[in-house]
Amino acid sequence: MPSPAPHIFLIGIVLFPGIAAAQSAVIETSVVDSANRQLESSLAGRKKTKKKIPDIPMLYDGELEDSGPQLLLLEPPPHDWFQFLCDTQFYFTSNATMSERNTTGTDVFALTAQGAITPKPFALLGGKVFSSAGFRYQHFRYGLLSGTDKQINNSYLPVDSMDFAAYTPYAQFDWRSGPWTIGLGARFSAYRSLDSDHTTYQEWAPSLQAGRSFSLGDNQQISFGGDFTYRFSHSFLPPGVSLPPGWFYSDQNDRYDLGLTLAYTAVLGENWMIQPSYRFQFSDYTQTSVSRQDYYHILSLTVAWHVNEYLSLRGFCSAEFRDSTDDVVADYKNLNGGLGLMGVLRF
Repeated sequence: MPSPAPHIFLIGIVLFPGIAAAQSAVIETSVVDSANRQLESSLAGRKKTKKKIPDIPMLYDGELEDSGPQLLLLEPPPHDWFQFLCDTQFYFTSNATMSERNTTGTDVFALTAQGAITPKPFALLGGKVFSSAGFRYQHFRYGLLSGTDKQINNSYLPVDSMDFAAYTPYAQFDWRSGPWTIGLGARFSAYRSLDSDHTTYQEWAPSLQAGRSFSLGDNQQISFGGDFTYRFSHSFLPPGVSLPPGWFYSDQNDRYDLGLTLAYTAVLGENWMIQPSYRFQFSDYTQTSVSRQDYYHILSLTVAWHVNEYLSLRGFCSAEFRDSTDDVVADYKNLNGGLGLMGVLRF
């Protein structure tokens, strides 16, 4: 079993701040992307309902008295089998390394490119099953405005040493019936340092989700959901670093996450959406020599403008807090705020 001293060393050096920042940034990306997709689906639904079925012209005077108004039956729109998404974000984070002290504030540029296949939904148990499978690429750069030579936590490392890319193939299945949704997903993610051109962390993460929405009228709803994810992890030592046997375990970040999310969504007019949300997450690490449970509280607010059916803009902010039962793991807070631009193409 690793001793406390190596444990501290591994957290501070081997799993260098870039990995912690990478995982935090991916969480933030997921939050704001989810809000933007909520806007897109809400507006798409509103536009569909506004399409009026045209009346068939009368063939002769008095026809309406004979048979009533006649409607032209239209074919449903063709199914979209493919979806491509490109999203850019530029935001400021107050704690890029998720440290308890000597925090590093910097700007972050995040790029996400994603392609997916979306088969036709099929009926099952009184609902419909929607599925998708695809690949997501994410690219994070630190300090482009505030300076890439800024040091991390007053150390000798420049902030751009945290730059990384993430590669994620995934699959998702959602059963929907009325306001209820039950989902089953799986993904594999690999994080690669752009500074060392070395893979630093990988994880395989099957997940289960369930949720319900409550309508508050035509343009408002409250949604509540829970999720369970188990993360099979593999951490890598930096190039050229070797440790004695027992000092490093590649699966030391194996854990399961239990999350609860509460969100309020309001569509304003034709193109605006506002969505505040709160998420609680409990993480239990299963392969550590010392018991470790982390508790997260995440508050976020997204305001988005749907330019058209392909493009949307948003402003967002969030506050993330973590408390850990492991004394050598940082209890931190992190504040984020910025702008995002998303483009979606379906066919």
